Amino acid sequence: TWKHHTDGNLSVHLCQSAFTEFTAHRFGVDKMNQTPNMTPYRSGKPIDSIPNADPDDPDLKRRTKVYQSIVGSINWLATCTRPDIAPALTFLSTYIQAPHEQHYKAAIYALRYLYSTAEYGISFHSSASTTVQAFNHFPHHHDKEAYTDAVPPSPSECHQLTAFSDACWGGQFGNAVEDGTPLEMFKFRSLSGFLICRCGGPIAWKAVRQKRTAL
Repeated sequence: TWKHHTDGNLSVHLCQSAFTEFTAHRFGVDKMNQTPNMTPYRSGKPIDSIPNADPDDPDLKRRTKVYQSIVGSINWLATCTRPDIAPALTFLSTYIQAPHEQHYKAAIYALRYLYSTAEYGISFHSSASTTVQAFNHFPHHHDKEAYTDAVPPSPSECHQLTAFSDACWGGQFGNAVEDGTPLEMFKFRSLSGFLICRCGGPIAWKAVRQKRTAL
């Protein structure tokens, strides 16, 4: 959604509410109560703490197909306008080949979160240069294609890149797994993430497990 402001600035908000609502309807999530203050994770139930699926489970084949469709839809949202779901997507996609019933419930929960916050997205605004707000003014006085008498922008008008990066230490299962429970080594890998912003909004982001076990 584009908006012209009285001060001459321009802002835009990008969201995928229609696709989110369609996906929620497709998997029956639209029948659940919307809870705008919820998070992508179920409290006290880390995704990595869920046991592996029983290969002899008669419902595994059907569940896997549905699970893959849900995670694929979440991936499309996380790639385009919902960086907030990227960490949960990383965990959910780990079990895409043989999801346990609890993995399926975790995916439905994440989808319910997206449905409850369907209007969330990314925004840009032309009046800010470095802070995480959002920006894109057209045309600037230094736009040579728009003006024959264009002049260089002042330092305050430069839209600088702002980057954030962080990583957790160790696994994501917390205290949900009893001591002595055997776990695959990949579950002990740390999660790394970055966010790059310009004009107040994110233009690149990622959340991924590290390739080596740090703990």
